[in-house]
Amino acid sequence: MMLKCAGRFVLLWHIIQRLPLGVLTRIYDNIRSNQIRKKTAQEFSLGVPVFNSWMTIITFARNN
Repeated sequence: MMLKCAGRFVLLWHIIQRLPLGVLTRIYDNIRSNQIRKKTAQEFSLGVPVFNSWMTIITFARNN
């Protein structure tokens, strides 16, 4: 996916690489589509509830 910024196209993964982990966790938590949440969790060979809890725990542990 590409986003247009200041007349140039930017790949979405360039933006995601620069986001703090807490922001990525909040983005994932706010995804309404169960299909997207499931596909994301499957990329890590996990179910949605497990992936969601891991994201929360890793973010909490990293920040403390």
